[in-house]
Amino acid sequence: MKKTLLIKRILLLLIIFPVLLTAQYSKKELKKKEKWLKKLELRIVNRGVDLNETFVFFVDRELSETAAEKIANLVIGGYNENWDFVISEFENAMFVAGLDVGTYEFKEIEKGSKNNAAIAGNLIVNGRYLFEFDRAIERYVKVAIKDVSNNMKTVATISFRNNIGLGNYMIRETIIIEHVISEFIKSNS
Repeated sequence: MKKTLLIKRILLLLIIFPVLLTAQYSKKELKKKEKWLKKLELRIVNRGVDLNETFVFFVDRELSETAAEKIANLVIGGYNENWDFVISEFENAMFVAGLDVGTYEFKEIEKGSKNNAAIAGNLIVNGRYLFEFDRAIERYVKVAIKDVSNNMKTVATISFRNNIGLGNYMIRETIIIEHVISEFIKSNS
């Protein structure tokens, strides 16, 4: 009798333990997500993306900021975004969602010149689609998905409200980034 009870408990633990390990977010975080989703204003336009291809996430970190933009950011209380964090969170969310994630690189250029993607032909994309993140974010985040094999033609766009409130931003929340990528994949159906 004790042996069967022990076996039942072990089986119950074997069933419950993986569920506990896969619970990625706490109830508090999930509650916050629901609140944020009401403010998200997510808009996806998808004109046919092949989800079996490789996706590359890109932020032009060399994008020039004018003196007026710098002053406006200081006056309005702008912030400097951690672009490495944004890139890694989007790439991770894409990978977790089942997308093949590629890389990009720059061609060697002359010494003394800027290694900027804006220079024609300088960016080498190791994938079919470029997720080009618009760095000039204020209230809304904009991502253009471009087909590298079709002359960088825009095949999809993603936009969503960035401001959660009181200096908090959607692109700093992993749970929101994962939701955006999930909805992008659903939009392809």
